[in-house]
Amino acid sequence: MKTLAVLSTVLLVIQIAAATTLLVPSVYPDIQSGIDAAIDGDTVLVADGTYTGTGNKNINFLGKRIVVISDNGPDNCIIDCEYSGRGFFFRTGEDSNSVLSGITITNGQLFSGSYWDACGGGILTYDCSPIIENCLIINNNAYGDGGGIFCYYAAPIIRDCIISGNTAQGGGGIQAIYANLRIENCTIDSNLIWAEETGGGGIACGDSTIISNSIITNNSAIEWQSGGGGIMCYDDVIITGCTISGNSADAGGGVWCTGAPTLIDCMISNNSSSDAGGLMCGLDANPRLINCIITENNGPGIHCYDSVVELAGCNISFNEGGGIKSSTGAQVIFDRLNRCSIYGNYQIWYPNGNDLYYCPNLTEVIVDTFTVMNPTDYFATPIHNYTFDILHAYLELNSVNTVIGNDVMLSWTEIPGASVYHIYRSDEPYFDITGMDPIASITETSFIDTNALIENKFFYRLTWED
Repeated sequence: MKTLAVLSTVLLVIQIAAATTLLVPSVYPDIQSGIDAAIDGDTVLVADGTYTGTGNKNINFLGKRIVVISDNGPDNCIIDCEYSGRGFFFRTGEDSNSVLSGITITNGQLFSGSYWDACGGGILTYDCSPIIENCLIINNNAYGDGGGIFCYYAAPIIRDCIISGNTAQGGGGIQAIYANLRIENCTIDSNLIWAEETGGGGIACGDSTIISNSIITNNSAIEWQSGGGGIMCYDDVIITGCTISGNSADAGGGVWCTGAPTLIDCMISNNSSSDAGGLMCGLDANPRLINCIITENNGPGIHCYDSVVELAGCNISFNEGGGIKSSTGAQVIFDRLNRCSIYGNYQIWYPNGNDLYYCPNLTEVIVDTFTVMNPTDYFATPIHNYTFDILHAYLELNSVNTVIGNDVMLSWTEIPGASVYHIYRSDEPYFDITGMDPIASITETSFIDTNALIENKFFYRLTWED
């Protein structure tokens, strides 16, 4: 007897649904309706226009891995919250597959309810990590924190966005709490905070946030004891390749920090605060600055308060209020190999310490360029608290010997190897000679400026060629 074995083959067919593009408003009347109908992988495409009313504000991504994108960019696709509610919120575990792109969110306003209801005038992210890109977040207001965007226990990527004209209690543009966000290629402009003892006119952030290749400008945190006109940061924040300019605050016009942030290749300029125009290092802070330029700030370039700041390859120059101000146990550490330059800073409140003021600990100043080769209390006070290792001097003019009639007689110490000296004159101290012609080029170590008028005040700068 033969047994016939029959091999049965089961064909398993898996049907994968194709991604769908859902059109707003031609098919779905509002943005929320489009999101409601979408499944993971879909795109909600929003046509040009201004969107208002229910379904076009307080929009919930619902945890979906979808893309919500405008048809023709943020200038043409506008969500107007009409001063009631916010644009979007992400709070259902959205990840980097949840993308908001190319939309303007404006006129968000939150003034009542719980703390969370009052935060994030434009966008709120909670316990999620979406991507927000190529968006304009402008003119939104929050009674709580985060006028433009509020992030709590979140890790969003915010890139290629303009965040401007937003206001809040703290974090005028962006506020991040327990959040490891990424801010890339953004402009954070003209945001402000209005409450006392808060911070971050442009951005307030901590943890392991990274801010890169962004412009943070014209933001404000000027209320009493408010810090960080541009950025208030703490913990291990990294700021790299950023321009931080034109911001103002009660403390730390450009940046106010605690914790151990790192700033790399940043330009911090033209910010204002009487208590650190450029960078304010708060209690127990340990910031590290690498290859940064801190220049032309109104207020000290850096103020260290009971903190330790590490500097490598930085240029600290022409700050009105002094170069580096230290107080109450502060310490400044200069890198021995990647040398800094400190010159041309000037105090407006004190007669001495124009470049270095009141470091309470013995400080070894290791620099490429300092204002002069042989500093006195005028440049660094108290002078006995500093030792110097200087390679070059920004100014080499040792003295103005005398004034006779209309003539000013100058002399200086011979520079070894110098074959010719160039003398420049201006009515401003520490002036930039770029594009200027010298008033004289000589080989001697003295010069009579016969063109100077006795009633005018002149400043001189000397350079030389080997």
